[in-house]
Amino acid sequence: MKKLIPVAASFLLSFGCAEKPAQDKPFSEVPSIPKDIDNRALYQQMYANLQEEMPTRSQVNVPAYPNAVVFSITDKDDEKGVLPGVTIMTTDAPEKVRKFYQDKLDDWNFDEKYNVFYQDEAKKFPFEKLNSIPNITIHKTEDSHPGKKIMPEARCYINIVYTPKE
Repeated sequence: MKKLIPVAASFLLSFGCAEKPAQDKPFSEVPSIPKDIDNRALYQQMYANLQEEMPTRSQVNVPAYPNAVVFSITDKDDEKGVLPGVTIMTTDAPEKVRKFYQDKLDDWNFDEKYNVFYQDEAKKFPFEKLNSIPNITIHKTEDSHPGKKIMPEARCYINIVYTPKE
């Protein structure tokens, strides 16, 4: 009987009948595409592709900001020494996002000039390593940001560059 429980759980997970563990969930949700947006079908396809490529929370291995949605995903490039990344957007203010990550990333450095949390021994953020060391940059979403087409109420976008966990 004890052997049936893991088999049953595996069966339920594979058919979507049970919740996945939190660390195996997608890192972020995909936004709803506004009905009145130009080229809606193109955006729907683009975000369907992003949903397929979305890393899990355990792969990214940094906290996902609550209720944020994905804007873009960048791939790892070993030849160039570039780590993968995820850009997410939220309706919260940058200050609130910064506080969230300050509370969660106690072993990371923070550089106020660039508003970036990073993992490196440097006392100041080594900007030349922007895409090659784990870091989280927090930005105010300006009206000209392309993400405003998808999420007009977005106030902040968060770039997360991470070392993938398998």
